[in-house]
Amino acid sequence: RDLHSFPTRRSSDLWQENSVHLIQANPLKSLHSEKLGDIIPRSVLFSTLESVDYLFIGMGDGRLISFTLYQAMEGGAQLENQKTLTLGTHPIILTPFFSKGQQNIFASSDRPTVIYSHHGKLVYASVNIGQVTHMCKVDSSSFPESVGVASEDCLLINSIDEIQKLHVQTHHLGEHPRRIAHSETDKCFVVGCARFDMNERGEM
Repeated sequence: RDLHSFPTRRSSDLWQENSVHLIQANPLKSLHSEKLGDIIPRSVLFSTLESVDYLFIGMGDGRLISFTLYQAMEGGAQLENQKTLTLGTHPIILTPFFSKGQQNIFASSDRPTVIYSHHGKLVYASVNIGQVTHMCKVDSSSFPESVGVASEDCLLINSIDEIQKLHVQTHHLGEHPRRIAHSETDKCFVVGCARFDMNERGEM
């Protein structure tokens, strides 16, 4: 393409302003740009999770910035719904992978995290291994549905368990809960409560 017709800045300017740019390849033109603050971004990834297009940016200080990507008028693009989450303190490297038919993203850092979508919401699941500098997908007869993770001094091949989904509901009891027990046969929880009543003289 004719790069002289592309309205861009010098590469040194991009490092100084710490921004991300959406570029259309054909014809070559700038669609959208976002400034990211004072920290240099280290990894950029487009991913579609549950039919929603996202742009993820791993920052040099351990923060993860995410945007929702929308198609704007006249073939343009727009980044909206910016969210920032601190995953660790070291630079983040983002790698997409599939596990059990589900699209996921592995965030390599001092606190590695798996990112996925559940019912239209992004979920961040911590991985119980140490610092990870890079990750790749491993799928063979000996190591099916596995991932290879590298640190500064070793290489590990791991399997990722099925991601647990935590659902929280609040039920107001009107009393003081003291004990809770689970009955596996009846598939229910039993909560023991204490209630304090006052008589006419204000005694319990």
